[in-house]
Order: sequence, then structure tokens, then C-alpha cells
Amino acid sequence: MAGDTRISNGFSIVSRDVSKIAKLGPKSLIATAGMYADFIALSKYLKTRLQTYEFNIGKSANTKSIAALLSNTLYGKRFFPYYTFNILAGLDENGDGIVYGYDAIGSYEPKSYLCQGTAIEMILPILDNQLQGKE
Repeated sequence: MAGDTRISNGFSIVSRDVSKIAKLGPKSLIATAGMYADFIALSKYLKTRLQTYEFNIGKSANTKSIAALLSNTLYGKRFFPYYTFNILAGLDENGDGIVYGYDAIGSYEPKSYLCQGTAIEMILPILDNQLQGKE
């Protein structure tokens, strides 16, 4: 998983050293494109829910469970949504990598690779070419 470290406002760069990636579990990361304040609020909420889960169940949530939690959380805020477009990456139950892509209201699907943000038009064709062999 990779992400840029810039926060911008229009054509101005406000900061160049802020991460838009957060660790949610021992095998899961979330990255976002969109409003940074909403990303902070969303990641804090998810971390709190996952800590409660771990306390009640006695083990960490797996990536598939975190994917469903993120979807339900985003859908629950669909009338006043988090302005974030998220990617959740982690390991599945077999230890293989899995990536879930989300829209702002919680629709998601697993993919082998994804990208989000304003540079998607430049990056996705490169990923298609290098990872799928499409020209």
C-alpha cells in the first residue's frame, strides 16, 4: 500500500508530511483519498470499534470482518457521509493479500489491486499494464 503525504486546498499544498494510511489491525491497513478530517474521524471510530471487538471477543478482527465493519459504518452515515474514498488492504484467512475498494456510502468489492484519488487516471493504466498485461 502506498499513499501520498500532501494535503491540499484547491491548488495550494497545505502540508507535505501527513499520512493518509492508518493501521486498523495486525493484518489490515486503510488508505483514503478525500477529506483528511473525515479520514481522521473515520479511522478513530474504526479503531475504537475494533478495540471493543478485541476486548469482548478476545482476538483481533480479521480483514474480512474489518471490511464489513467499514462498509456498515459508511452506509450508516450515507445521508451525511464521510467524504472519503477508501481502500482497505490486508491478509485473508489463507494469508493471501486482499484489497477492498469503497465508495463514499459503503459499497465495496474485493480486487487484486486498486487506486483512489485524483491521480487514478494516470496510475490505473500503469497498474493494468504491469499487473494484468493489458495494453
